[in-house]
Amino acid sequence: MDISTSSNTSESNRRKKIQVGFLCYDLQLFTEDCLYRVSQAISPINLKAYPVIFHPHQKKARITCHPSLEKGRHFGVNVANSTPEGFASNLNWRAAWRCVRESDVIFLFGLQGATALLVGLLGTLMRRIMISVNQTLPVAWEQKRRWWIRLLKGWLLNRCEDHIYQTPVSKEVLQEVYGIEKDRLFFAPFEAGASGFKEKLDKQKSYKGKMRREIGITDEVLFLFVGNMVPFKGISNMIEAATLLPRGSKFICVFVGPEEPSHKTGGTIDYFLGIACKLGVEKYMRFLGALSPEHLASAYWAADVIVLPTHKDCFPKVLVEGALAEKPLITTNANGAAGTIVINGDNGFVVEPGNIYALADAMIKLLNADLRKVMGIRSAEIVRKFCDSQLETEGYVSAIRHVLANQRSKKVS
Repeated sequence: MDISTSSNTSESNRRKKIQVGFLCYDLQLFTEDCLYRVSQAISPINLKAYPVIFHPHQKKARITCHPSLEKGRHFGVNVANSTPEGFASNLNWRAAWRCVRESDVIFLFGLQGATALLVGLLGTLMRRIMISVNQTLPVAWEQKRRWWIRLLKGWLLNRCEDHIYQTPVSKEVLQEVYGIEKDRLFFAPFEAGASGFKEKLDKQKSYKGKMRREIGITDEVLFLFVGNMVPFKGISNMIEAATLLPRGSKFICVFVGPEEPSHKTGGTIDYFLGIACKLGVEKYMRFLGALSPEHLASAYWAADVIVLPTHKDCFPKVLVEGALAEKPLITTNANGAAGTIVINGDNGFVVEPGNIYALADAMIKLLNADLRKVMGIRSAEIVRKFCDSQLETEGYVSAIRHVLANQRSKKVS
């Protein structure tokens, strides 16, 4: 596919390669894989990544990149009656400047906070073509975000010529909350590193029994949480829900993920274990901390149910990974994967965030082995259909073609 552009100079045959820059959070494996696929599909156009935050995988990237040395600095906003917020507060001005200066077309790959705002400003001043890439909360939760977040996000979206939405709820949000026209929207379903993680799962499937023995369980129903230990992930809700499961039930709640210490809200294993002790359910809890990708894959196989009682997530990869491992899923309606990767009553349950009784009821239902098996099979079918790498790549290519065609039309007119 040749979508390079001709230069109107005295050398009529001379061709100038278009530069496409991707401002992204980091270059972890699934991001790099997506950009590599896009780079191959748009050749001979040049693609370059500009990560805001350092990730070790950037050293192995198959694409050109401007490496980052920045480490993420977490910034949380938690106000009553508003959607909780948590994002990296870093401003990587070097990445912003290089991205705008070197690129003809700029992808804001996830609207990366302060750095994306700077790119939006510089890109407007330097008349660059910008395209946004969006994963969002559902409409109701997006509308509950702090006014200044919606204001800045709306300003940035309006600097962009076209927009890629990666989930159906993102399309609704872009149209209903931010007023983006339908003809400026392109669908690229979020592959979420599904193909790469499936390979790890296939290699670790035989270690299911070993992992359960390491945890110290036999025939208990294992409810697995995976994620950073930040308060809005709902860990304390899951611990509270365990108090409502029938006494005599054989179950265990296992928590996997790095600690996120905070002097106000805990975020450590000791903090959450303290909650479990106060509620008298500590014997049902296991905290494993962060695991290697291989051990994490084994943990998914060892699990019976994946639980993510989050109060805010755009598209949590844990639900994709759990579905690939053929597990039923429990989550809340405060994330963009609800209704797409988790379909209530089909391959799991979707509850209101913070509703302990609804969460406990979903866990009680999935104590049933037959229901877990049926829902687990459906999870695998759903995730294979949605996480399509070819469709994801085609979505990006379509957006690039569209903005370049518009530019040519403007020049002719």
